[in-house]
Amino acid sequence: MGNNSTRIFKSHTWFEQLPTEIILEIFDYLSCNDIIYTFFYLNERLNKLILQHQYYLSLELPISNSIFWKNILSDIGSKIQSLKIIKYDSSISLKLFPNLKSIIISSSYNLAEEQLESILKSDQFKKLHSLKIKSNELFFTPSFYDYSINQDLLLQKIFNNENSMNIFQYSSCIQSLSLKPINNLKLNLNLHSLILNLTQFMDLFSLIEYTPNLKYLNIKSIPPYAYHGQNQWLNNKIKLEQFYLTFNDTMYGTNRFSARRIDFHQLINVITQFSSSLFCLSLNLIGCYITSSNDLPFNGIQLQQQFLELMIKLKQFHLYAVLTQDKIDLKRILSTFQNKFWFDHNWIIGMHDKYLYTLPFHFDKLYNFIDFDHIYSNNSEILINNPKIWFNIKYIKFKTFNLDLLKLIKIYMPKLLVISIDYFNDSENIEDFHIIQHKTDTILNRITTIHLTCGSLENEKQWLINSLPNLKNLILIHTELPLLKSELTLKLNEKIERLVLDGNLIVEQFEKQNYIYFSNLQDLQLKFDWRFSTQIYDWYADAIIKFLKYFKNLKTLTISFNPFIAELTRSTPELELKKILVKLDKNEIEKTYEMKYLREYVIFFK
Repeated sequence: MGNNSTRIFKSHTWFEQLPTEIILEIFDYLSCNDIIYTFFYLNERLNKLILQHQYYLSLELPISNSIFWKNILSDIGSKIQSLKIIKYDSSISLKLFPNLKSIIISSSYNLAEEQLESILKSDQFKKLHSLKIKSNELFFTPSFYDYSINQDLLLQKIFNNENSMNIFQYSSCIQSLSLKPINNLKLNLNLHSLILNLTQFMDLFSLIEYTPNLKYLNIKSIPPYAYHGQNQWLNNKIKLEQFYLTFNDTMYGTNRFSARRIDFHQLINVITQFSSSLFCLSLNLIGCYITSSNDLPFNGIQLQQQFLELMIKLKQFHLYAVLTQDKIDLKRILSTFQNKFWFDHNWIIGMHDKYLYTLPFHFDKLYNFIDFDHIYSNNSEILINNPKIWFNIKYIKFKTFNLDLLKLIKIYMPKLLVISIDYFNDSENIEDFHIIQHKTDTILNRITTIHLTCGSLENEKQWLINSLPNLKNLILIHTELPLLKSELTLKLNEKIERLVLDGNLIVEQFEKQNYIYFSNLQDLQLKFDWRFSTQIYDWYADAIIKFLKYFKNLKTLTISFNPFIAELTRSTPELELKKILVKLDKNEIEKTYEMKYLREYVIFFK
């Protein structure tokens, strides 16, 4: 192949005669990789069409047929400004993309340190406007993303005056900067957007002091507790416009023993440092231990007078919180949000069970949902007249569940991807399932993930899986697998690509039956419980060897221990892992898999 003209074939198909609008609409159903790979050399018209739309020039790595791609990239590499990296592909050099402006790293496990380092030290990095290192937080998984790459080098490269970075996102948990300060950070006048996952809330000031022009800040951390140091935020001069704050939802993760109360005084002092410039504030306090309905989030009058009235430019306000006390008075709580201040700002509050939130619901996770009839509000009209109040929800956890919810979920939650269920109330409905299961209004095509706790897949939840034709990801917590060679087993074999198993049931079942589920499985994550038995480590090691041997399509296997082990014993997850690792034949495993040990978990990957 020589120049462009020799690569463009003269073709005579009906497709090429379609109007441009129709072709662009067809492109909307294809990935950018597919569009470039399929149509770029077809004819000159399609070449120009693709090159004129920068949106279609966002490449995803790795790529198949690399020889053909290298020919394409020699022609269009200079036009590509955005790369999404799922897994590092050493055969494709960043030098092929001299005008690269954006990199998104999104993988089931972090890049190896040398792989990320090659990106950070490349000439292209200095020209980047955006770097996003993302993880999928909708899945219930261990802390697989924590501390797994060279964070010092990364942050030194970002907080530096020698790059052009405007936007930086990092979903891995940044180690406590008070315990391990990072040296050689410098002012970056270009950075205006930060999305970070911090170990300590107050660490944000150790970083934003180097971003004087910051406008957008999105922080996730553990809640702030009593702070005995100096108020290091008092000299803040940043004119922040948007502040999104999420406290890790530990109540719905593995650490259920934390009951320390949030320091609201500290939180208010921090946020009010930006009060003169904020026009958008989002507070996700679901991870906080709040015991009294007199605390700030649940008292609209205090929230108004002590906090919100200070923010004269604030237009958008989002709030999400939960009470931990047993009995609450919903009507009394909602009455504190029924005054002129709240109505003038059109800030509407909703509640169900012990949860309080602004409406329309801004957040992507909704917990302990019962039914749409159990929602209460300080302005009930929104529940009747606004069908999009649940539009943003991607993850929903049900307190109880029945078949009648399927149709309403499909209508009101069109973006829903994950369903989590602890308890089924299907005794009255199960006989009717065979009648309604083929109706289109009870089939949820968008759902790709279900998260189930306790019970049996076979007896209780089979009908739900039958309602999810595109199910790919399954998270099971102390849940029994289906019977051998059942109809459900066959369906799971076909569907499941990513499986998370929390608890020992899978190991015990595997010992009892010589049968392999999930033949199409690509990603397996095992979170073990600790038990008072030395034999359990032999069982764990044996199960791991069998998974690696028999799951032919498996690409990654990750093992860890539940973190609450430290609360119950004198051991730690790291020590428990080592008891398993000494029983594995690493030489045999490494013939097929690479093995990476990262503090609280071990990952095997091809």
